[in-house]
Amino acid sequence: MNNDRDLYSILKASHKPGLKGILRIQSWDKFRKKLPFQLSVIGTIFSAALFYYSPKSYYEILSFLLQLTLSILPNLLGFSLGGYALIIGFGNSSMIKEMTKKLEHENCSLFQKLSAIFAFGLVLQIISLTNSIFINIAYNLNLSVFDKFTCSKNIYPIINFLACILLIFPFYWALFIVPYIVTNIFSFGQVYHMFLTIDRIKDDNKGMRSSENEEPDK
Repeated sequence: MNNDRDLYSILKASHKPGLKGILRIQSWDKFRKKLPFQLSVIGTIFSAALFYYSPKSYYEILSFLLQLTLSILPNLLGFSLGGYALIIGFGNSSMIKEMTKKLEHENCSLFQKLSAIFAFGLVLQIISLTNSIFINIAYNLNLSVFDKFTCSKNIYPIINFLACILLIFPFYWALFIVPYIVTNIFSFGQVYHMFLTIDRIKDDNKGMRSSENEEPDK
């Protein structure tokens, strides 16, 4: 009984649900050190410089960014959900069992790692889309904070500029993480192909042995 309880405790600790589970497998430091986050920071700084020197007002730039993010993010989210469903619900049991083995120098299995990257990408895209929706609602309600003022001393251009940054950073991050999601789908496909190849070779060998046994004695 104690062994069963110990095993249950170990499994429970290594299978935390929710955001805690994602960050346990792929910590914040790991995500922060990866290329998508770094490209997002660089892209945001570069975009901020473009916004500042653009002849258009921050109000007009904000309008453009809202149209851009709201047209792209739903498609990205649908693609990521499809890929995640593929990882979770597809594949034979022997392959999934093999993928549950812990990776060397990692605190998780390959299956958990692939799932965590997908889940983080989905959470990021949902946050970015929600962010765009809320700003779009405020924008279309013609709230005074988004009014188009040309006076540089007024606070409203600053609010519009900050709204642009608030839109563009999570959007870039959600966009740049897509190649990792595509890579995960490919990696899953490679693992699945490997197991299918192993099964085919086993079937071929069985067929050859059966043919040899059925040959008449000369």
